This record gives sequence, C-alpha cells and structure tokens, in this order.
Amino acid sequence: MQREQQRDIERNRQELGEHYETLSWIGTQQAREAEEERCRLLDGLAARGVGSTAKGAKLFARALSPGCSTCVAGNWSCLFVNNICNGRCFYCPTPQVSEDEPSTNALTFREAADYADYLEFFGFQGASVSGGEPLLTFDRTLAFLRAARERCGEAVHLWMYTNGLLLTADKLRLLKEAGLAEIRFDISADRYSLDKVALAVGVIDSVTVEIPAIPEDFELLREKMRELDRLGAGFLNLHQLRCTPHNRKNLVGRPYTYLHGPKVTVLESELCALRLLDCALAEGLGLAVNYCSFIYKHRYQGAAARRR
Repeated sequence: MQREQQRDIERNRQELGEHYETLSWIGTQQAREAEEERCRLLDGLAARGVGSTAKGAKLFARALSPGCSTCVAGNWSCLFVNNICNGRCFYCPTPQVSEDEPSTNALTFREAADYADYLEFFGFQGASVSGGEPLLTFDRTLAFLRAARERCGEAVHLWMYTNGLLLTADKLRLLKEAGLAEIRFDISADRYSLDKVALAVGVIDSVTVEIPAIPEDFELLREKMRELDRLGAGFLNLHQLRCTPHNRKNLVGRPYTYLHGPKVTVLESELCALRLLDCALAEGLGLAVNYCSFIYKHRYQGAAARRR
C-alpha cells in the first residue's frame, strides 16, 4: 500500500510540476479527522438505507438513473462530439477550445453511421453525447443521436450532457425526435438556474442534473435538491472535484484540501457530497441522488473500457 501511495504522489508531482507545492496537501492529523468524519457520514448513510454499488465506490439514495445503471454494468460508450464549450466553469479539468471530430476511446468518427456501427458491434446498451457542449454543434449532435437510434433501436439508452445555456423548446423537441431518452444538466454553469431543467421535464423521459459537489455551495445545493424534487426532475448526480494542470489556477485560491491518488482530488468535495446524500434521505426527498466518486470513474469506467 505504501509503495502504491508513493507512486501516486510521484505521478501527481510530475503532473503538476512546479505548481505541486502551491496546493494544500492533507496532513497526518487532518487525515485522521477527515477519516473520522467520513466514517461517521458513511455509518449514518448506512443507517438511513443508502444504496451502494461498485464495491462502495458509488452511493445512491432511491435509485440510479438509466444511464448510470448502464455505466455500472460496463455497457456504455461516451462520445465526445466536440471539444468546445460556452461555459466558463472554474473546475473544468481540460481546455475546451477546438471543434474536434467526434471521438471515443481514441477512435475518431467523422460519419454518424460509423459510430452507430461501433455501438452495434460492441453490443452497447447505452451511449452518451458529451463535449465540450453538444448544443454548440447541434446538427452534428442530432445526426449522431439519430444514427444510433435508427441502427440500435430501443436496445441502446441515449443521453446527453449539457450546460443548457443554448437549449430551447424547439431543440428539446428535435432531441426527443432524434431518440434522446435522458438529458443531464450541469446547472452550476448557469448559476444553478433550474429554468432549462423545468423546460425538459415532461419532454425528455429522464431529466438529470449532474454537477460537482462544490463545498462552499453546500447550503445552496441543499435548497436546489428540494427545488428539483418539487419540479419533478428524476435524478441528481454529484461528483468529486479534482485538480488538474488546467484548473489548478482556479482552485488554488479556494479553501480546499488536496488528496493524493491516481489523480488529485478535493477532500471537502467528497464530504459535501456525502452530506447532501444524507440530507436527501433524512428529508425523504423523492429525488434520486447519487455520489459518483473519482475512484468509481477511475476503476470501474476504466475497467469497462479495457475489457472492450
């Protein structure tokens, strides 16, 4: 274990280079206190009946969205339809500055029909369209959704990630007609506005909000969970903030504590997500909430890709 930890530290040091020392790394006493709080939260969640999958790397209240269930099963393809974005989220881990060809798993697909062949060949049960921001190349996004639905039928669950800034009722209708079954909003890109979420409820079968658990926004996120529940949105996915060479300059001024691992993650982000899960269960919300930890993404999504 110590060797593995040392390897992680060295990789993190190499990735961040000269900026490594600018981060507030967790110390021994702080690690003990954080582990005590984490265990207390996990014990409380277990007592409230929290769900768990992927050997505890993904915790959830109520249920997982159809897309998340497909991901856990390892039968999911994520298509990066472009590499441009109109959001300016401080936590974005990579630059989003060029309109690249659609790609996934180091494969490029210039034609939508070729991607549909790929889905059929591997027998995928789910496929998502991500970016960047898919609405910036709307015609391309529609073409890939249509091709997947026409080739694979209802055997493939199709969903899309978006910040929603460019979404309209007409675009929602076209997305629905193209076969979109689930839409996931990053509402933190739009100051946590739920206007576009409300627009999608009743149009797209599954309406999900997927955001990082930003520690300083805990109280606001708690209220947004209640609002989402009242709106009739189905799911809230929370994930863990991580630090990369690209977003480091935006994170370093915030009161975060950084953890070594396969990638650098934020301690307070995980604790925030666990507290929000606890609130959802304690308040009896109908909204399904799940915490997608970085370890889940690293181990289980990566393992599925390696199997293919």
